[in-house]
Amino acid sequence: MIKKLLLVLFGCAASFGVGSVLWEAAGGADVTTVFEEKVDPNAPKPIVEYVDYPDHEFGTMDLEAEGSYTFRIGNTGNAPLKLKEGPSSCQCTLSNLINDTIPPGEVGEVELKWKTEEVGEFAQGVTIWTNDPKDPAIVLRVTGEVQQAIGIEPHELVYPHTDPSESPTGTFTVYSFADKNTHIERTSDAKSNWIKSIEPVAQQELEENDALAGYRVTFQLPAEQEAGYFVHQIPVALVTETAGGATRRIEQLTVRGTIRSSFVVFGSKIRSNGRLAIGKLLNQQGAEAEFTVVLRDADDSIGVQGIESPLPWLEFNATRSEDSAEGEVAFNVKITVPKNAPVCAHFGDAACPIDIKTNHRRVPVLRVLAEFAVLSPGVKLGVHD
Repeated sequence: MIKKLLLVLFGCAASFGVGSVLWEAAGGADVTTVFEEKVDPNAPKPIVEYVDYPDHEFGTMDLEAEGSYTFRIGNTGNAPLKLKEGPSSCQCTLSNLINDTIPPGEVGEVELKWKTEEVGEFAQGVTIWTNDPKDPAIVLRVTGEVQQAIGIEPHELVYPHTDPSESPTGTFTVYSFADKNTHIERTSDAKSNWIKSIEPVAQQELEENDALAGYRVTFQLPAEQEAGYFVHQIPVALVTETAGGATRRIEQLTVRGTIRSSFVVFGSKIRSNGRLAIGKLLNQQGAEAEFTVVLRDADDSIGVQGIESPLPWLEFNATRSEDSAEGEVAFNVKITVPKNAPVCAHFGDAACPIDIKTNHRRVPVLRVLAEFAVLSPGVKLGVHD
């Protein structure tokens, strides 16, 4: 019967001299210190038998790939061979023993699993304590080299301030460092339709980047995206032709940025949440509040067609500003709460909606929420009202 053990190594980076490091970490440990057993020289003893060499050359791996290898350890003694997890070669290694005993005459399998995180040579190992007095520490080690199979330049493209009418274009270069028989195809994903062209990279550029194959992928984002922050993943398929058939790998081209709003509202009484703060007033006082509306991607034909509110006694006036920037149209809007207005309170969920109607194709109606209260005569207003 074969007893199976599992050791999982995460985050394997380059590390050398593993065997000596682990053995020094043992601190001279033996059966009595690890298993708290008294050694009887006349009692049956387990004997560690290395069925496989404890150092294994794994070969080449891709970056961020997962690898595994199984070591076989036998017990040729006449007592159960006990195993216990010991130190590992780096802080980021985790070992998990599923079974900790190998009976006499049987073989145990120890499976090491790891994930690569850095390009270059790697060497990782784990110590397993045993109750064999002559072999109290088993050091298992895997070595190899991590290569970057695919490279994407740049890592991502950023468009920080994009107008809704714009259709940004950009280009990624995708390199294959592992196989020259790799090419790029579109996928069935809808965003793959944003790709406008896929062109091979010149041989000189491949040599300069130590790449075996490479393609330039040019895309164009659609216009009329919603305002706000966006992250798009444009998928491409990397197809590698081998003797056994084609393999297909999906990579994502990352594009992020911000679509500017088609309008901006600002003024001394406009709060950070976009609401108009008129405040509290007595009904015999009346009040006025002004703010500015800027419509982007606009020309002189764009204007305010009207302003509406559920409160019929509110008064509105909109005038075109002469300070508009190119491609923008600005309007100064004044709202008047007349004297002797009805007593009311419009705060929070009860804020009064003010709809500014325009002939802008993206902003036919711009809503501003106004917060104010009209109080009865005789009510004393606080210092901050």
